[in-house]
Amino acid sequence: MHKLLKAFFIIIVCIGLITNCTNKKDPMPEEIVAVKLTEVTHSVIFIPLYIALEMGYFQEQGLQIELETYQGSDTPAEYLLTEETDLLLASPEISIYSLQSSDNPGIISIAQAAQNCGYLLLARETNKPFSWQDLKGKVIIGCYPGEIPEIILEYLLKSNDITPLRSVHIINNLPEETRAGVFESGTGHFIIVPEPLATKLEKSQNAHIATSLSIPTKPICAYTFMVTPTFIENQKDVCYKFIKAFSQGLDWVNNHSPEEIAEKGAAYFPKEEEKTLLRAIGRYKTLNCWPNSPEIDEEAFNNLQTIMLEQKEINAIKECNKIINNSLSSCNNP
Repeated sequence: MHKLLKAFFIIIVCIGLITNCTNKKDPMPEEIVAVKLTEVTHSVIFIPLYIALEMGYFQEQGLQIELETYQGSDTPAEYLLTEETDLLLASPEISIYSLQSSDNPGIISIAQAAQNCGYLLLARETNKPFSWQDLKGKVIIGCYPGEIPEIILEYLLKSNDITPLRSVHIINNLPEETRAGVFESGTGHFIIVPEPLATKLEKSQNAHIATSLSIPTKPICAYTFMVTPTFIENQKDVCYKFIKAFSQGLDWVNNHSPEEIAEKGAAYFPKEEEKTLLRAIGRYKTLNCWPNSPEIDEEAFNNLQTIMLEQKEINAIKECNKIINNSLSSCNNP
């Protein structure tokens, strides 16, 4: 009887251990840190971020992300520098401009979000095959001077022996939200826009994709996450965790189909039709818009600076170590 009771007790203990192992979950962070992240625009180009949010990768790192789309009256740089936000997702030219105006830069890029600006050149009339010479004597609706898409557009024009504002007229003073409407109303022969707006214009038959604003021979660092040196100093662990979570989103996007990405990211584009979102994601996949790693490629960053220098947007190539911090990438996280 004694042996029977002993055996019964052992069985109960084993069942308890098995139950505990089965129900055990990965420990959640004890403290949740709120982080405000501002994107300069809401675009398919940022879908790795949206996937990371949707999949809960930031929560797993103990971060509660407050995502907002920039609508301030100040410049995005000022918005970051005045601590209106913790992180800024934008084109890194603002950090280059900041360093040019001050020897003590206040904006540091800590991770790369995209390696292509994601803008496409659309034509009102179909010309096949497309030739840059088609733009001579025409009107293009562009972006504001000094912005990456506008800089790349003018660089590509010059590379094809077309002088901006002389051989071709560029309208570059329209607010972003009005450009497509102005084009649809009949102004301009060409327009540069990102996705999903490019696909929507194409579907409405008001425009046709001519080419992308890509430079195959010069990959560029198009969008980065930026913070202030003070934020790095005081919230270094938060930076590590943020980049680690984003890296998971980036990996997920790079290893899944446009259909899977569209399904997971649809909540961030509630007004877009499924086919529009799917086509936009597929096009960005084809253009290789998303890097394999969030670590900033210094060569790609310097390619951007070289283009800006040739366009006379800056007066010299800046030292990367003053405006890039790759030590915070998740692969270097101890």
